[in-house]
Amino acid sequence: MSNIYWIFYASAQLLGLLFLFSDGISHNFYSELGFLFTLCLSSAILPILYSQKPNRRLLVTLGLIFFGLRLWAIHSESFYEDDFYRYLVEARALDQSIDPYLVSPHEFKNLILNGEFNNEQNNRVETYQYAVNTGFEWMSAIYPPLVIQIFRLADSPIDLGYLFLISELITLIILNLLFQKIKPALWVWWLHPLPLIEVYLNKHYDLWIGLAILFSLGAIISRKWKLGALGLSLAVHLKGFALCFLPFMNRKTIFNFIIVYTLIESISYYSFPNRFADHNSLFSFASMWEFNNGVYTWSRIFIESLDFISKPNLITRVIFLALLLIGLLWVFFKPNKQSAFIRVSLLFFMLSPVTNPWYLLMCLPFFLVFASDRREFHFFSLCPIYYCLWIAPNPMEALPWTTTIQWFIFLFLLIYLPLSKNYGKEKYAFQIGQRSKPFVEETRSSQ
Repeated sequence: MSNIYWIFYASAQLLGLLFLFSDGISHNFYSELGFLFTLCLSSAILPILYSQKPNRRLLVTLGLIFFGLRLWAIHSESFYEDDFYRYLVEARALDQSIDPYLVSPHEFKNLILNGEFNNEQNNRVETYQYAVNTGFEWMSAIYPPLVIQIFRLADSPIDLGYLFLISELITLIILNLLFQKIKPALWVWWLHPLPLIEVYLNKHYDLWIGLAILFSLGAIISRKWKLGALGLSLAVHLKGFALCFLPFMNRKTIFNFIIVYTLIESISYYSFPNRFADHNSLFSFASMWEFNNGVYTWSRIFIESLDFISKPNLITRVIFLALLLIGLLWVFFKPNKQSAFIRVSLLFFMLSPVTNPWYLLMCLPFFLVFASDRREFHFFSLCPIYYCLWIAPNPMEALPWTTTIQWFIFLFLLIYLPLSKNYGKEKYAFQIGQRSKPFVEETRSSQ
């Protein structure tokens, strides 16, 4: 019976791509609804799916199917995402020895028009078109230099997809050889719909953040603290939000993290000092951006209505940052049966002003390694909920519905589930081994 669930699940992924592939158009409303339906179906079936392992033959077959789905997604149009155009434009800017932290895609587009793009290896017309299609083209680069340097290996969106695929395969093979204890998590990562959609369909580099965290967890479980610190340092360098998980690592990992991360950021700053300039878009993103968090948006609107407050955006951000810090302290000092990393993931998505669905890739490794109950995978139902705002005619009108569903999931997983008597009884079949104490306590007590 378990094999039927897995076959049905793989068929749902195939059907979702068929919806997007129909007529070669990814922005047909009914095709989008079909895609979201299959994504919701996949998310809903995950807890059932992960309660039972497929046999070895089926597992290999599923692995090959998902390899084929990755190839198909690479050649399909994205689902309302255009970040990969920015990746390519900023890489071409570096090819021309232009600092992408000073020159925005809009400015780079003008340089092309003025004939100042002379790289024979790249197609000038295609690069111009990528600059035109870049969202928020007035913003200069916010991605770390390491990522932009790697993007120089790709000349097109399809090249990016294959770059992601090669890096994922190499990393998973290395992890399988180095850290046998997390081998089940590697299989589940490969069969999860999130990398398929967010990495290969929408081509987000957050793949590397998730893999870096997976590497870090494999090293820590194997008590290789320096390797664990290296993986976590890379993850934080690639996306600072991963810093939320640092306090819940053991002391040796934290100490080594400080050394490695300082070294990485020092090299990064020496190479591109303008990344942290006052006028840089990184600061604009940190101080102004908001998306997908209805509670934050409504709070900001309410504070804006108060005439005596001069900087409502900043005040709202400070309030939610304070709430997040209080939540982290609560997790740290009040451990329960649920993994601290899973609790932090929930708090982050509850209180961050920006909660893009591809950020879930940062959390996925913690669920794969530390989930105690298969129902915790309902967390990934957030992905299709967030996408509803993409196709909604009026996102502000849709926000009350999506926010209500999101917070129901948050409160169920954070408050109700770990306190329920049957928590942990609905087993996660790919469990790597459960701990009676939270991970942070166990690893610290082992030193």
